[in-house]
Amino acid sequence: KGFLETAEASTAAVQQGEDWRQERFFVKDRVSCYLEYRIGPEPAPLKGSFVKENRFHGEGTRAGCAGLLRSWVLPISGVVDRSLCAEFQALSELCDRLDAAQKEPQATLAQEVLKGSGTVCLWTSSASCLSCVRAMRQFRQIF
Repeated sequence: KGFLETAEASTAAVQQGEDWRQERFFVKDRVSCYLEYRIGPEPAPLKGSFVKENRFHGEGTRAGCAGLLRSWVLPISGVVDRSLCAEFQALSELCDRLDAAQKEPQATLAQEVLKGSGTVCLWTSSASCLSCVRAMRQFRQIF
């Protein structure tokens, strides 16, 4: 499978679950984000993939947590917590993983991560908001 097929299949599997928002008056579309990364030298690069969804996930969520990225309050709605956007959550988790890898005793991997050699592919089921586009830019500036 290619990246696009894997991303669509992975996010479809997440979206098949029940959604409590369907019972509410105001229904917001579910947005999923698939992130795949491969960073560092062969033969053992840091690699992986995961899916995030735009919502509060209860305990362990990024809501209100300060990480390397900062969400941006949009003028259209100041009450929306943009740190709960799927793309923001995915990029923040990757930042956490890369930050943890830099602290490992494997000096070569940490140096490669700091240099930014590798690829990160991100697919989202909907258009990204400006706060998420800003988070993508922040990620590029950090790594």
